[in-house]
Amino acid sequence: MQRHTAECGEQPTLPAIAIVFASNAPADTRSTPKNREIVACEFTQLYALAYFARLATPMDELIVADDPLFRPVDIHARELYRFQRAFEATQRPTGKKILDIGAYPGTAFKVFGQHNQYQSFGITQSDYFSEFLRRNAIVHINESIESYRAPSDADIILFMEIIEHLRQPLRALQNLRAIAKPGALIYVTTNNASYYGYILKLIFGRNPLDSIASEASDYPGHTRYYGLHELMTEMSRAGFEIVSGRHLNLLPAVRFYRNRAFAAVKNSIGAVVPARYATHIEIVARA
Repeated sequence: MQRHTAECGEQPTLPAIAIVFASNAPADTRSTPKNREIVACEFTQLYALAYFARLATPMDELIVADDPLFRPVDIHARELYRFQRAFEATQRPTGKKILDIGAYPGTAFKVFGQHNQYQSFGITQSDYFSEFLRRNAIVHINESIESYRAPSDADIILFMEIIEHLRQPLRALQNLRAIAKPGALIYVTTNNASYYGYILKLIFGRNPLDSIASEASDYPGHTRYYGLHELMTEMSRAGFEIVSGRHLNLLPAVRFYRNRAFAAVKNSIGAVVPARYATHIEIVARA
């Protein structure tokens, strides 16, 4: 660990002392004392911004400052587009019972919870999420879909950005079918195995998956990506009736990225490449 007194342009950082974990900084940013000072400056500013933003915003907001790709903003605002898409794909439900599997940090509630009976599901140790659940009077099932099989009376089950994290995905699909009542609508999204970004990573010798060491962390990383027809086939074998399946791009708006030029290029490429290379796959099915 290295300490630096850093100045950002003409303005010193908050109390002018920054703590930088140099071993975790990119190699090209820690090569000189000046570069380490820049890193120190950035870290201090970002965490200060997140801290004071938290003081000024409701508890229903979650400010994330340490994401290397995105600016420190309310994660609900950044990810809202995903759930607006889900709301449209599930035919804008009202008066329905919604089960949100892997619900942290609760963004789906902001879209589905206003006119439906919303229930969250998934193992969590987050103080923030526990408070979010309490403040919004949300019933939560603190279980893993890889082991839970109790029947649910939900009309719609959201299974968004979950299966890529699971070490037992087939069992999870079987359990998902076991808990779903007949006729329930299942909405699934996950990363596309053929996403152009992953192809580029492989070309340059980088692994698109997360380290297996993340399995022991609070956030188990991505362990597996799926092709559209592959996942539809496995869901059919698990007993689901496939209603629709498609490739689609799910990317935050450019304004949420730290590097907006990079984001503009990334999002532009996604708009012109063939659909099979999109970022995500989306499946709607019935139990």
